Formats: sequence, C-alpha cells, structure tokens
Amino acid sequence: MRNRTIGAGAAVLAFALVIGCNESALSPGLNPDLTPPSVSVVTPGDTTDLIQGVRFQVDASDNLGLKAVSVLLEGGLDGQLDTVFTSQVTTFSIPIEIILPEGTAAGGWIIITASAVDGNNNGNVDKDSIFLKNEDALIVEIINPAPGAVTSPGKDIPIVIHATQKDGVKRIGYLLAGVLTGGDSIGDLRPMPPDTIFADTITIPTTAPEGVFTITGFAVDSADRRRLTSPVTVTIQLAINDTDPPLVTVTVAQRVEVDDSIIVRATDPSGITEVGWQAFDLSGIQVGGDSVSLAGNLTDVIEPWVLGFNFSDLPQAVVIIGFAEDSNGNRATTATSAPPEQPVGSVWTRMRAKPGRGDAGGGR
Repeated sequence: MRNRTIGAGAAVLAFALVIGCNESALSPGLNPDLTPPSVSVVTPGDTTDLIQGVRFQVDASDNLGLKAVSVLLEGGLDGQLDTVFTSQVTTFSIPIEIILPEGTAAGGWIIITASAVDGNNNGNVDKDSIFLKNEDALIVEIINPAPGAVTSPGKDIPIVIHATQKDGVKRIGYLLAGVLTGGDSIGDLRPMPPDTIFADTITIPTTAPEGVFTITGFAVDSADRRRLTSPVTVTIQLAINDTDPPLVTVTVAQRVEVDDSIIVRATDPSGITEVGWQAFDLSGIQVGGDSVSLAGNLTDVIEPWVLGFNFSDLPQAVVIIGFAEDSNGNRATTATSAPPEQPVGSVWTRMRAKPGRGDAGGGR
C-alpha cells in the first residue's frame, strides 16, 4: 500500500479506497462471529510542523475478514478516509501522509478516529491526536460546555468559544442545531486581538422538548478564512425526570506544585447548587478543599481552584475528590472510598517541590 499524499487548505479532505472482502454472513444454526476486529492509530509523535505534514498509520485486523475501515480527522484539520474491502482481507495497514499548502488555516490539535467493521458488523474504534504547529493557523475550540453536557427547560448553559490567529480574529461565535437552532457571534470591521474569547449564556426555552442539540464554534480571521470546531452535543432532559446525581470530574496533573490549580466540572439537568473538592493524604486525613454555592440555574459548571496546600515536607501524595449537588438534592462525588486505596474516579497526584526547595520532581 503506497502512501497517500493530499494537498488541502481549510477544506474537508475526503477520499476512498476499494480493496477487497466481504465476510459472508453466517447461515442460521452456525455459531455467529462475535469477535470484533482490532484497530489502532500509530503516530510518530505528539507534535508535527506544517512543513512535515500530518503523518500517521492505521492498522486493522480481523479473525475472519474486514469489511471496512474508516479514518476521521477533526479539529485542527477535517477529513475522512473510507476503505471498503471486496475480497477477503484479514490484516490491513495504511500509512497516511497529508501535505498542506502554505497559507492554510489548519493547525492545532487534530483528533484522529479510526474505526473498523468486519463482515458480521462487529466494530471497534481507536483514537489518537497530533498537534499541528502552524504559525498562520486559525485555531478554534469550545471551552464550555464539554462533551456529555446535560440541561433542562428553563435552565442556563454557558458557552465559551476560544480562537487564536496571529493577525487577529475578525469574528467569533457559535451555531446551534437540533432541537434548538440559532447562534450568536461578535465581530468588528477591525480584527480583534490574536487571542479572543467569546462567552455567552443561553437559556433553554421552557417549551423545549427532550432531545439533543449541538453547539459548533466558529471563527473568521483577518484573511476571511473560516474554521469550525467539532460539535459538542448537549442533551435536554426534563428536570422532573432527573433522579440521577450530577456527573463530576476533576482535572489535575499527576504531579503538581502546592499552589497549582485544579478544575472541577459538574453537569446535571436540574442545575448545580454546589460544587467543590476535597483532598486527603494517604492516611485518610483531609488536607485541603473548598466549595461554592450556586443558584441552580446553570446545568454545566466549571470551577477552577488553587490548591493552596501547606505541606512542610515535599513530595507528598494526595487524593483529590470532586463533589457536586443538584437542585433536586442529588449529590455525587468522584469517589466512594477513602485512601490509602485510590478511590475509583478520584485523582491521585503527587506534590512536588518548587525549584530550590528540594526534589523538584518528587518521587514515586
């Protein structure tokens, strides 16, 4: 299989290969094939320069035969490669090389999703990412809401879109599609700063039905190049039907300094009334924590905190647990057991000393 070299700007890439195999459906009475194919994305590293192009490889195999392999690129570069097999192929490997022209708006994190399906429609998926360094790139991302967001009629959901381009951003905004439609944006005849954030809050109409809608961010730079983000799906659920506790996640590095920050995110269709965190040492003693009370009108909340630990000796190992409560009184934490066993869903991090205060890297 030869490399695929593609020239493209901000346009979507799409190409297809027809190679071989349709695994025959099994006759009634025979043991069905329930074994999914294997598929993997292999990248040469986390970062690549524009002049080097985007290079990676997709490997797939199946015990009886592959039916199709699909590769989807989203984020800093959009594209799709579909491969269909018309004869029996059990092992498949394809190196991908995408060469982009100068002046392209492509850049930033590219999410690569490879999926494989066999003749009995068993499927499997693998993901990886590459950061494409391009000083001319127009990079757009959705900061909030995050994937998995939920809301309900009458509640508010914050939307934050971030765009960067060295010569400035001309317009930035978002589009809604699904059970809610519309959007909003800001712009000027003169480019805004190279690093621009558009923050907005939408109120879900009280007449909105249960269902899903998507939020897609976009930006236009000073050269009138336009880029879209991958859509984030938001689920509308009637609050009266909400008996589940909030979904809570904690974002923190595996090694941090005592004054580093963490992020706690909570989402619930009834609205969040409290969100916070706690930290325990390995003997189970609480060594930190904080929380904030909210009105319950926001259904997707992201709160940053500075750890602010006062350890006299470093490094230290701590377990950090996030928690939240919704308007219906449902409460959740990211863990259910206490240290020294690491709780399921918690974050176990090691405090490191600052330079000049001993072991800057800590130890395990």
